[in-house]
Amino acid sequence: MLRLLRQKKNSLEIKIIEPQNELCKTLAGEVEGCSIICADPTKRDVLEEENLGAGDIFISLLGSENLNLVASLLARKLGVEEIICELGREDYIPLGDTIGVTATITPRLLTTNTVLKLVRKSNILNINLLQSGDAEIIELLPEENSLVTKGNLRDLNISPGIVIGAVIHDDKIIVPRGDTIINPYDHVIIFALKSAIPEVEKLFDTK
Repeated sequence: MLRLLRQKKNSLEIKIIEPQNELCKTLAGEVEGCSIICADPTKRDVLEEENLGAGDIFISLLGSENLNLVASLLARKLGVEEIICELGREDYIPLGDTIGVTATITPRLLTTNTVLKLVRKSNILNINLLQSGDAEIIELLPEENSLVTKGNLRDLNISPGIVIGAVIHDDKIIVPRGDTIINPYDHVIIFALKSAIPEVEKLFDTK
């Protein structure tokens, strides 16, 4: 997670609040460019001392659903709008929504998403299985001469189970309409029902 954050934006100020002394010492020796605070993030005064507020992103990875929910609730009360919380139990996800968690990390779904990506085509960049398991969010690159590049979206007769949510072309985000044309190697974000996945693969693949 930390490596991903560093890769996304080098300008981010990253603080790690960790209650275990030994782990704090380990992190201090291994992690560069981050502040290590050895304290309990489930205590409000600790978060207040670090000036946690509206402009921050809070990620809770304490290894316990209860602790993660408490820390996330405190972050929300301090005005944080973007909260990511690890929840090992999927039935806790609605509870996270209730207290203001904006995204959850669920190990089973992460594992499923990784397997899905491995068994699908190489032009798929990312797959996220939605909570219900009935639909997927897919980021992919259309190959040259793939069907989806042969005309505007209106003429492709795409089934109702597939919604093209966004197209990124030359670093510009396009909200697609009927006359939108997708070019080879554009980044395309798709919402698709599981039953429509074969059609997605047919649209974007040349094989």
